[in-house]
Amino acid sequence: MNKLTKVLMVLTSHGTMGDSGAPTGAWFEELATPYFTFTDAGAEVDIASIRGGIVPFDPHSKGARGENAQSVERFLDDASATAALEHSLAIHGVPAEGYDIIFMPGGHGTMWDFPNNIDLAQLIKNVWESRGGRLRRPERTPRRRSGDARSVP
Repeated sequence: MNKLTKVLMVLTSHGTMGDSGAPTGAWFEELATPYFTFTDAGAEVDIASIRGGIVPFDPHSKGARGENAQSVERFLDDASATAALEHSLAIHGVPAEGYDIIFMPGGHGTMWDFPNNIDLAQLIKNVWESRGGRLRRPERTPRRRSGDARSVP
């Protein structure tokens, strides 16, 4: 990977476990570890979420300072990375052009706002067709059909 590689990390905007009211969201280590894998390799990373703005996190995915995985502690110490979580891009306005990879970190919130999201499906389809983007955990991605009826991705 080099400076020309551009990654879009798409996170959930869903902060509750269904209708239960129990807090959830993205899983912090599933964001932090790949984030630094990409950036340490020279990639440029943008953070987006379904609705944009503040990204909710599962409270069980982050402990007190010093009690987290190294990547989580490093992320929490990185002012620009944490700021991106307060001001994530809304996927509706994100153009596919320029992204080489779409990466979707996990967390229970994704089970509610990823599967039927048309904007996410279209973004994945556009990157997939124009850049050959790579997908992680495609079982969580929205299902769309390409013009020749293949499932995309």
